Amino acid sequence: MKKRGQVTIFIILGILIVLIIAGFFIFNNYNKANLNSDLNRVNSFIESCIKQTGRNALVYVGSRGGHFSIPDLSTSEGIPYYLYEGVDHSPNREYVENQISLYIDNFIYFCLDDFNSFENLNINVGYPNTKTTIEKERIILNTKFNVEINRGENNYQIEDFNDIDISVGLGKIINAAQEIIETQKEVENLVCLTCLYDISEKHQLYIHMSDSIDDNAVVFIIRDDLNQIDNRDYIFYFASKFKANGGISE
Repeated sequence: MKKRGQVTIFIILGILIVLIIAGFFIFNNYNKANLNSDLNRVNSFIESCIKQTGRNALVYVGSRGGHFSIPDLSTSEGIPYYLYEGVDHSPNREYVENQISLYIDNFIYFCLDDFNSFENLNINVGYPNTKTTIEKERIILNTKFNVEINRGENNYQIEDFNDIDISVGLGKIINAAQEIIETQKEVENLVCLTCLYDISEKHQLYIHMSDSIDDNAVVFIIRDDLNQIDNRDYIFYFASKFKANGGISE
């Protein structure tokens, strides 16, 4: 009887050990499944913030002729001069790409909102580093952003958020602006209306002009209605200052 009782105890202990081990693995797998779900949600959330901040960046730099900060050589309305008394001050494509990246890296935190929508997670982030590529009718964003996610004893890191694209005709707008400046150099103190029409037709853009409050200055407004940002036509501004009283050439 004594031996039989000992065997029974060992069997019970064995069953308990198996149950404990099985429970551990079930609990661990449950936590991992939850963590994977959380990772997907966090990853999607950050990508959406990069994209929305990218849209905001496009509108912001578009109103400033591709600049993050308004340059000193600008109109009283804050529109940068691309051509000032015959001298070309227009930014190149790489510069505009860097300005968009600068905006995203500075303002993405407002969209993230300290991850308040993820109360069950402890999320810590580093400093983002975004690379923007401007193509003809879209921009592509690649952001390195060290994100550490903790849930209980489980933790995970995300770093790369790649190939986030936004439809916008910024590439063709930059090309059109450069062509406008080149024609301005040729006609000097005149605005060639037929040239503007030809450029607008070539790039499928609308190009308008407006008088600046500054003397001998005109503001060019390029509008893309084919690739809208938040359901609004994308608009890009820059200005030109004549050496003397300018006019219009057919």
